[in-house]
Order: sequence, then structure tokens, then C-alpha cells
Amino acid sequence: MMFDMCFGAFRDEPWFCQVTTLVPDPDHRALHIDLAMDWWYVDDLAMHYLEKDGRSNLCDQLIGRRILAPESSSDGYEILRWLTDSGAGTQEAIPEQLFSA
Repeated sequence: MMFDMCFGAFRDEPWFCQVTTLVPDPDHRALHIDLAMDWWYVDDLAMHYLEKDGRSNLCDQLIGRRILAPESSSDGYEILRWLTDSGAGTQEAIPEQLFSA
């Protein structure tokens, strides 16, 4: 379902499903970031939830790198640009193979 909501931004559905996690408690979604793993966090309310869960230091350090808080009314271009620039959308640095043209 999440893959379909990306409207063709990704080509590799098995990879996307492997690296995407739905959290069991969305009200405390920032608590589910496993810092021991290779993680990326995209949420238009990222700063709110990081602060709410006592993890605002992550936002201060990693906004725009491992954390993206896109504008909720954006066309999605900023997400695609972030995926490419940050490496979040890569699997062994091959973003061209994962994103649709």
C-alpha cells in the first residue's frame, strides 16, 4: 500500500518493502527510530514528533540528512531531491535504478 502511495517514484517494490517500516504507535513514531540500524525518517511533522518523544537532538543534528520534514502541500519534488542527495533512496549507491524516470 505504501509503495502504491509513492505514485511510481520507486521502481523496486521488493526493496522498498524491505527498507520501509510502519510503526505500531504513530503517536510516538519517533521512538521507533532504531539508531543502531541504517535509518531514514520522512515526516512532515518530524520536528513535532521528535520533540514530543524527547529526541529533538536528532532533528537538530540530522534534519535534511537522515531526517526530512517536507512541506505537506509540496508536489513531492523536495522528497525526490532529498532521496537522491542524501543517499536515502540508494541501495549500494545506485539511485538511478530505484527511481522512476
